[in-house]
Amino acid sequence: MSRYWKDPLRPLTADERTELTRLSRSQSAPAAQVARALLAIADGASYTAAAHLVGRGHNETISAWVSRFNREGLTAVRPHHGGGPRLRYGADAQQRILAAWARMPQRETDGTATWSLSLLRKALRQAPDGLPTVSTFTIWRTLHEAGLIEQAYTLGAQRGLSVWYEDEAGPFQAVPHPGVSWRPHGHPATQPHEYIRGGTTKILTLFHPASGQVRLQSAERCTNAMLHPWLRERLSGILAELPAPAPVWDPAAARAAWQVWQAGLTLPFTLPDDLPPLRLLLVWDNLTGHKTPELVLWLCAHGVMPLSTPVGGSWLNMAGSIERVLKRRALDGQHPHSPDEIGGWFEQTAQCWNQQPTPFVWNGKRRQRRRSGGDQTIGSAALGHARTDRSVETVQPEHQNARSNNK
Repeated sequence: MSRYWKDPLRPLTADERTELTRLSRSQSAPAAQVARALLAIADGASYTAAAHLVGRGHNETISAWVSRFNREGLTAVRPHHGGGPRLRYGADAQQRILAAWARMPQRETDGTATWSLSLLRKALRQAPDGLPTVSTFTIWRTLHEAGLIEQAYTLGAQRGLSVWYEDEAGPFQAVPHPGVSWRPHGHPATQPHEYIRGGTTKILTLFHPASGQVRLQSAERCTNAMLHPWLRERLSGILAELPAPAPVWDPAAARAAWQVWQAGLTLPFTLPDDLPPLRLLLVWDNLTGHKTPELVLWLCAHGVMPLSTPVGGSWLNMAGSIERVLKRRALDGQHPHSPDEIGGWFEQTAQCWNQQPTPFVWNGKRRQRRRSGGDQTIGSAALGHARTDRSVETVQPEHQNARSNNK
């Protein structure tokens, strides 16, 4: 209790009390305990009572929190380095690396039209406020940790690339599906008591988040013999709608553009010797069937870079998001009697969606709400341990689309 008298909690300013109150209400912020303890002491509680309030066994920890808050203010509950070797490349340096990578290089000054790891290292070392000792490994690690899929969505369009997502949904059974449906008053929906399976169907999906357009087809199964020809056909149509590449291009610059995206792959594949200009990024799940040499070589020959989501990260594939939207509109509250009926409803729903598509936003409103709630601004240095918040990116439509399909 000696620290209580030597270093009592100083009076809180209005801004500090507001911030601590907000933090104390968080269920996930690691410094929420600190905020609750400080507020309790500011309201007249003893160190022992504050320790019991936040589940601490003694009040020495509370004394340390108070002393640090008196010295540093709200900075005491923000992220700090948690020990170990000194951080040579912190958040500022990583942001400079990402900003340099996002910048379109100038051939006159940078000597290239597209970045490679070595050329980006050279540019960062020669910049007036750059990183004179940065290595290609540090650049690769920064790009990899920043999230390859996020880079594809946020920076792909800036580089003149079309970004599409591919996924397979299902199987969907021809049985009654729970959900709401419009029925006349006094005539509720009824379902048969017999549980008769009428077969299943799967849905092949290509999704363009920037425009909200979806290309969809139902299939009895999703084997390579079914999926690969469909992909070649649909991607050929998409590429035909894109601006034609320059008739003459620099092979070295074209290879460098492909290698930049390979820098973020966990297991990069060997690029062919002859590469056309990169035109499209295709994000899909990390499935063995997607890595067959014939399909990968066809994609590379047509200027398509396949980007596999990391293992356990299939939620990064935004095609799954549009599939869930279409599934609710096509099947919820309905009773399909055959796989063909399911496929027809999905295709009708996709056609209605494409008439007024809703673009999907990466790093949208949900993540902004989490950030404003303190989930990413508060660290745990005051709690005695370090924590890195790797909050996932979320996908959210810009506005709620309330259209319903007519079946």
